[in-house]
Amino acid sequence: MNGICACCDTPGRIIAHGWRWACYSRWTRAGRPADGPPPARLTKAERLAEYAWIRAAGVEPIEAGRRVGLQHERTIRHYETLRKAGSKT
Repeated sequence: MNGICACCDTPGRIIAHGWRWACYSRWTRAGRPADGPPPARLTKAERLAEYAWIRAAGVEPIEAGRRVGLQHERTIRHYETLRKAGSKT
């Protein structure tokens, strides 16, 4: 059945609880919490924008990376390189 997802307001095929597959599977992977599915992960572009915004506030690279969900130092260095390249254009 097609409709609007009760979780994320995205149109698509509704499978259970009024949710799309993506929301339903996030909910089951999270252990079926009573408050519903956890929020969807950010895209790389959204994470990079959030990282740049946090860094502009003066937060150190490692801490900024952790705040946007980056786990590895190498990835944080990559985001820092992308942020610097974006600020020069």
